[in-house]
Amino acid sequence: MSARTRNSFVSLVLILGLLPANPSVAVWKGTSALGDKRAVAVFSFPQGICSGSGFLYSPRIVFTVGHGLFKGSDFEVPNSNSNRWKKHWVSYPGQRISLNSKRIESEKILLPSNYEGRDAFLGGNKLTRTNDFAIIILKEPLPIDDKKVEFLTPELHEQYIINEEPITAVGYGAQKTEEIDQSKGCGTAREPKKYDSTVTSKTIDAGREIWTAPLNFKSLPGAPSGCNGDSGSGYVKVLEDKYIYLGAAGAGGKDSHNCGSYLPAMNKETVMGSWPVYLYLDLIKEAEDYVAANPYKPSNKKKKKEVVCTKGKKSFVVQDGTQFCPPGYTKSFGEVFDTQSDFAASSIKVGQNCPLAGSTRSESGQDYICEKKSKKLKWQKVIYPPVSLDNLDLRQIPKIAYQNVIKVLDSRSRVAFQPTVIASSNVSKSRADQELIGISRAIDFFSPFFLPEKFQVVYMTGKDVDWMNKKSDELGLAVLLPPGDTWEIQLKRYSPCGAGSAGKANGIPTFVLCLESPYSGGFRANGPHEYTHLFQQLDREKQHPWYIEGSATYFGWTLAFHPYDPLSRERSDWVKGLFYQVGEASIGAQKDFASRDLTKFKERMNSLSNTRNTRETAGVSYWVGSLATEVLIALYGMDKFFTFAKQMRDGQDLESSMKETFGITPDTFYEKLAPYAWAQMK
Repeated sequence: MSARTRNSFVSLVLILGLLPANPSVAVWKGTSALGDKRAVAVFSFPQGICSGSGFLYSPRIVFTVGHGLFKGSDFEVPNSNSNRWKKHWVSYPGQRISLNSKRIESEKILLPSNYEGRDAFLGGNKLTRTNDFAIIILKEPLPIDDKKVEFLTPELHEQYIINEEPITAVGYGAQKTEEIDQSKGCGTAREPKKYDSTVTSKTIDAGREIWTAPLNFKSLPGAPSGCNGDSGSGYVKVLEDKYIYLGAAGAGGKDSHNCGSYLPAMNKETVMGSWPVYLYLDLIKEAEDYVAANPYKPSNKKKKKEVVCTKGKKSFVVQDGTQFCPPGYTKSFGEVFDTQSDFAASSIKVGQNCPLAGSTRSESGQDYICEKKSKKLKWQKVIYPPVSLDNLDLRQIPKIAYQNVIKVLDSRSRVAFQPTVIASSNVSKSRADQELIGISRAIDFFSPFFLPEKFQVVYMTGKDVDWMNKKSDELGLAVLLPPGDTWEIQLKRYSPCGAGSAGKANGIPTFVLCLESPYSGGFRANGPHEYTHLFQQLDREKQHPWYIEGSATYFGWTLAFHPYDPLSRERSDWVKGLFYQVGEASIGAQKDFASRDLTKFKERMNSLSNTRNTRETAGVSYWVGSLATEVLIALYGMDKFFTFAKQMRDGQDLESSMKETFGITPDTFYEKLAPYAWAQMK
């Protein structure tokens, strides 16, 4: 078969791959953003739960929302003499927070003079807040990265609406069903989460009337979105050298699927509202002038000791002088620290004090465990036994495979070569340019083995059936269609359209891709996925779908999402989403895998070898094939995997190739792979 097709069904489910199996408690969770240099939690008290989120604009200036700075209801206009507005506290950026997590006190709070809360909500017609923006000036600086921050302008706002520009927000919103209650704010133990949306002209349906927000953001049906406690998180365009700050997360409509609280809305778009930052430039200037006139002066006070209260296996950390250990708890002192040096460092170090014996944490691909050393709790590296075919460790295999891929990517010279882009008028240039991020990495990655003199990409939307038919005749694209399909079938099969296919059109390596969806979720992986198929250069009738689709899926994700933590929830949710897709392609295959029956597992793997690749075999192969690829790369490295790929491209049979390259038979490999794959279904 001279072409290979990845249809819209596949691309759509990759976005849903961010969701765990139970959607009623999952659509709002987002992906872990531990270590984010700008996301902070906002607290109303020196200890306890947080009231919202914020964006760290500079070491002492935090952007958030006005309604998040109340210690109670915001059904009133704030009184400048009220204690509600006098003090708040802010977490260290990107940190996991708890009831007693360290935080910096506010020195001054600024809000627009025309801010209005829901003061008329109970008996009047005021629907939501007005000019819901606030600035917290901190007494002490927080650690921050060196990226500059620019602000949304009215002109850029209009352009973002036209382009449906993808935007990221990171907040500390609810992450469990029992935390959804607004009274619980952002809970007792939380880590920052990232969720994506796009700038839109659509408005919020808040139930009683349409609230026309100055700045609106749209999330796809079922995609992660903000929840209680995410208010104040910054809507930001993240670029390589800077951030473009748009506004603080505010309100959502009655049909919002955030928090998983309104299940009928899961299949609808979510629209969230905000107030654009360009309305508050004078307020920001006031904050900057204040900080310049009142610089931070380190205190000469004696450094504090960290206090650990322990009772059996229970343990928590307090500040000496701020809280005593409860009756029955043993008090011990940790290392001396001060907030501007020891604790301000966001990374874990071996020997650094830790809060709870037996607790674990992963950072930059390294696992740490909290253990008692010389009567003190200290972080120690977790030492794992070496991986092998008999030890496919669930934490080590993803990490080693990712490191092996990125090591090769980093060693490659940058190739000054890009595809010829052919796009319909319905595809914005900015959206097409986003695809080059993953494609450029794929070009570099495969360049020693595949670097054609020319290759082309064709971008369209679901509205472009007539345009696509004309281009198909002009460029010879019909060869990329699966038997019996037309471009109309491909583009209309699912909404939003995500159709994609790769092969040779009139002898030119080509792939087509529908760009109706934003550059987020699984759609990010489509470009490098299709380029991997061009590298494979498969044009035979009999193929090995688990290898073809599995390796394309693995490289598509890894190259598109780099850098990311291979031990994060982001990766595990992606794998779960792929398993969900198995059932959509073949419920029988999903049942066979779920049965954890080794005989059935082997039979399914054999059915995905030496056969014609169809929509069904592709859908089944994304999950198990990507895991098989991950294992092979972790155990044997990229050099041997490239050798194996070349043999597949040259038509060598699977059994002799695996024996020659890896020293194992397919049957043995499937037997060892099965428990690793089954564990990914949890």
